Amino acid sequence: MSRMSQRRWCVFVGALTVTLGGCVAAPDTARSASNVVVVVPPAQSPMRYDAADPATCAPGANCAGTEVQALETFAGTVYAGLSNWMESDPNIYPLNVSAQVLRYDASNHVWHPTLALPGTCGAMPVEEVAWEQVNDLQTLTVGGSDTLLVATTPNRDHLTECPLLRGTVFRGDGTAWTDTGLGEKLADWYADLGTTAEVRYVTVNTLATGCSAAEPCVFAAVGFQRPNGGMGGPSCVTHCAPSIWRGQVTGGVLTWPTSPELSLDGTSYPIASRIVSMHTAQDGTMLIGSAIPKEYG
Repeated sequence: MSRMSQRRWCVFVGALTVTLGGCVAAPDTARSASNVVVVVPPAQSPMRYDAADPATCAPGANCAGTEVQALETFAGTVYAGLSNWMESDPNIYPLNVSAQVLRYDASNHVWHPTLALPGTCGAMPVEEVAWEQVNDLQTLTVGGSDTLLVATTPNRDHLTECPLLRGTVFRGDGTAWTDTGLGEKLADWYADLGTTAEVRYVTVNTLATGCSAAEPCVFAAVGFQRPNGGMGGPSCVTHCAPSIWRGQVTGGVLTWPTSPELSLDGTSYPIASRIVSMHTAQDGTMLIGSAIPKEYG
C-alpha cells in the first residue's frame, strides 16, 4: 500500500474515541467535551496514537480512503464521508474503492460502509470507480421524515473515458443512495468546461423565499478543478465559473433546475475560482465563502 494510502485519521465523538483505518488517539480533556465532534489527521495532530483501539472497520469490510471530509449525525448515529484525495496506490483508487459513506456502530465500535454510491456514466470501465470524494453530508427533513444528502466529486482521472461524469447530490436513508439528478444538469451547463464539475457543499434552507418546512430548498455549491490554473478549462467559453444551484422539494421529491441560482463570474456576483464554504444562517440568509482566481490575486 502506498505511503498516502497508509495515512490514518480519527473521528472523536464526545468522550468516545471512534477510529477509521486503524488509528487510535488518546484525546485530551478539551477535545473530549460532551457532544463535540472533531476530525484530526494524525500527521497534524499533537495527540498520541497507538494501534490497540478496537474501534475500526467492520470485519471483512473495506473502509480504505485518505480523508474524512464530512460528518453528520443521522438516524441516531454518526455518518462519515470518506474520500480518496491524492491516493497514490492504484489498487485502492481509481480501482476497487470509491469514495463512500460510512456508518458508525457504537455498540460494536466499528464502521460499516453503506451501499456504494451509484455510478452515473456507463462509459466508465467497469473495473474503475466513479467517485473520488464525498465532500459534504446534510440531513434533509420533509414531513417528519429524515433523509441524508451526499455531495460528491467524480473520478477526475477518467474524464476522457467518461466526459459526462459530473459531481452530483445523492439522497438516501443511510443505507442506500439515489442520484437526485444534479449531475445531469451540471453536464449540460458546463458542457465546454474542459474539466470536472464537483458539488462541494450542500445545505438545507426552509426560510428563503420560495422555501418552507413542508417544501424545503436544497442549495448546492458547485466548483471544479482548473487544469490551466485559471477560470474553467482551456476550451471553456461560457459557464466557466463556480455556481450555486437551488433544488426544490415538492411532494417529497428533490428536483433541480437547468441553470444555477447564481454564478460567481464577476457579472452580478464577485468573480471566484471556487466556493470554499457555505452556510445557512438562522434567518435563512445564505453565506458563501470563495477563493480568488490566481490571475486576480
